Order: sequence, then C-alpha cells, then structure tokens
Amino acid sequence: DEGVVATLNDLTYNNPAGVVDVLEAAGIPRIGLGPTNIAEFQSGVSYPISAGGIAAYIGAAGGFKEDGNTKICLVRTDAPTGASFRGFIEPMFNAVGVEIVCDVAVATGATDYTPYVAEVQRANPDAVLISHSKDVGTQLIAAMSQLNAKIPMGGNPGSFDIETMRKYKDLTERTVLSESFPYPSKNNVKNFPGLKQFFADMKASGKKTLEPAGIRTTTLGPWIATLAFVNATKDLDTFSNTSVVEALQSAKDVDLLGLTPAWTPSNPG
Repeated sequence: DEGVVATLNDLTYNNPAGVVDVLEAAGIPRIGLGPTNIAEFQSGVSYPISAGGIAAYIGAAGGFKEDGNTKICLVRTDAPTGASFRGFIEPMFNAVGVEIVCDVAVATGATDYTPYVAEVQRANPDAVLISHSKDVGTQLIAAMSQLNAKIPMGGNPGSFDIETMRKYKDLTERTVLSESFPYPSKNNVKNFPGLKQFFADMKASGKKTLEPAGIRTTTLGPWIATLAFVNATKDLDTFSNTSVVEALQSAKDVDLLGLTPAWTPSNPG
C-alpha cells in the first residue's frame, strides 16, 4: 500500500518464514537481506549479497576447529527463532568437525548473567559461540570475567563491542570473529579503498553515531545493500517493485567497490 519497491538489508528474527510469504505475495524484492531461516535462502524475492550472519557463524566454526576447540556452547537469544537456531547451524558445524554441546537461551533485558555463565561452565565446552545483541554480549563477557570463566569465544562481530574486548583482553584475546564484509575501520581503508566512500557518506550524514568512533560492524551492511540497489537499478527510468525485479534479474557483475566480489543478483544463493 505504501508503494515500496524493495527492502534493503532487512533482518527478521521473529517469524521469518511468515515475512517471506508476505513479501513473495507482494512481489517485493529483498536486497542484501540478512537471512536467518532456510525459507529466506529459498525465496524467489531474496537477493542476498552475502550469507549474512550465518556465514559469520560458519566461519567462526572453522576458526574454532583450527584452534582445536571442537566442543562449543551456543549462547543465543530467547526469541522464537532462537530455539531453532541450533538445529539450523548444527549440520554445518558438524561438517567441519565441531560439536555443539549446549544451548543457552539468554533473555533480552536480563540483568543477572551469573546463571547463564554457570550453565555454560557446567557443559565444560572448549569455546562459546555468542549469537545475541552487542549489549548482551558485553554483559555476558563482563560476567564471565567476574566469575573467572576463561573460555574462548567467537561469533559475528555484531555481538562484540571493541571497547569491551579491550577492557577484558585477558578473556577476549583468543576470540574468533568472522564476517562477510571488511571490518569498517579507518585502519582498514588501505586494504579496502572502497571504505573511503563509506566513511565519506557517513560523515555527510552529520550524525554523531555515524562518526568513525561510533560506527558498528552492522553499519556496513545497509550501506552495501543501498550501493547494490543504486548500481543495479541505475538504468531504470521508473521505479516499481516489478521494474526493480527485472533490473535485478538482468544485472551482472554489479560493482560494490571491492568490498565484496562483483554481484550478480540472479545467481542462486
């Protein structure tokens, strides 16, 4: 009803399969979405630029394996989709030789993290995979430090705060972080010159939260999705969900400034 022609970098934790049904019925393409459910990978209106957080977790599994940490405890959200997350990633973890030995659901808004740390310690894992918000990750790390639970960690960079990692460096120095896109840091511009445009756009916004010191790892995803949309539809004269889908189906090797390989939206997966 609002005339939406596409979504950019949308992320659905609650009922992702239901969202797929709605957007497929409306014919609205989802560009650079963050898939959290198999239905999103299979959807005809999904145009992912990467495997999103899933890729980060599988990358972390590989890192755990390289470090000799093969028994992992999953710490995740208590949201409805969280309950199925272990079953979703477990086959991929097992394929690289990593076993998930416990599954700890942390309530959003929790203030006492001692029971969660104790649950992790009872399972005696080699490492902890954190799949939750940055705020929860921060409080969990603080509680682990207080309780002297020196267990290696890993996961998506969005679950970890740089300042927290520096504060508790004795605990976090072996943390395994994996991401599909370059880390959005000024120090990384030399390796990925495309970040120069990203930082210029963030500065042009005039928002304090988008200054280099305030940028989070999750900030880059929406920007890359926007870049992909602009470059894939640059030849369109009129915009509708139908014309955008047609542009996506015909576009090949869309330039994303070297921040990820050139993107062909119609390629499977």
